[in-house]
Amino acid sequence: MAKSDKEKPTISKEFIKDHMNGKEIDLSMCSLSKVPVKELASLSHGVVLDLSRNAFTTLPENFATLTHLLSLDLSSNSLTELPENFGQLSLLQRLDLYSNKLQELPASFAQLKQLKWLDLKGNDLQPELAEAAGTCLDEKECKECAHKVLKYMKELAADAERRRQRELEKQRVLKKQKEDEKEKKQVEAKRQRVEEKRRRREEFEKLQALRKAQGDMEDDEEEEEDEAEEDTVTSTKNKVGRSEFCCLLITLIVVLVSVMLGFLVVYCHEGGRNTCPLLQQALNITGIMAYIM
Repeated sequence: MAKSDKEKPTISKEFIKDHMNGKEIDLSMCSLSKVPVKELASLSHGVVLDLSRNAFTTLPENFATLTHLLSLDLSSNSLTELPENFGQLSLLQRLDLYSNKLQELPASFAQLKQLKWLDLKGNDLQPELAEAAGTCLDEKECKECAHKVLKYMKELAADAERRRQRELEKQRVLKKQKEDEKEKKQVEAKRQRVEEKRRRREEFEKLQALRKAQGDMEDDEEEEEDEAEEDTVTSTKNKVGRSEFCCLLITLIVVLVSVMLGFLVVYCHEGGRNTCPLLQQALNITGIMAYIM
């Protein structure tokens, strides 16, 4: 596991200077269990670092800040893993990891584009990585190891990137499907609302039409009743008018007859006749008219 940057180093900067020769720092066989990263970083002109034959099981996360290193010897330790950001040592040209307990390398290892020499023998490497590393028995094989391992790690990184892209594409497809499903549901809900609105509108229009039809029927009935009433009134008025006319006519006749009788009475009286045929007929007619009335 990575160690905290704030842990107190096991050796001082002066101790490191005592083990420094030009650009080389030799801290091999110092029984170190922690790497003095801060002190090493302050000596950036020391580009060759030998940490072999110590007691390291892991390297701290901030080890990758030693970006000035050109050569690094970590052989004969007990390293089980390298930091995930180990690839930040972009200037590294020579790396000795002989006789550790490594099984795999971090994905960032593919970023060590300047690496020209690598020794991985004496580790419990996974079969494919071990095949790429080879035996590393001489200088030539160690150079080939660097080339082949970098190629292998780049292929792994490319495969990992393809898997990542496939996963991202899968997530995008799933997201698109969810969005399409959501949009489909929204469209269906909108369609149902429109259909429900249309159905209510049709029901309302049917109800209005029914009410209008009932109103028209009632109006027709009222008109028929009014017409019947008007006919009755008109008929009654006509009957009354005819009755009044008949009464008026008969009254006039009676008046005329009465006038005639008056003249006849005078005429008969002046003639000295008590029984006048004309008077008798007039009286008969008067009696008949009185009966009729």
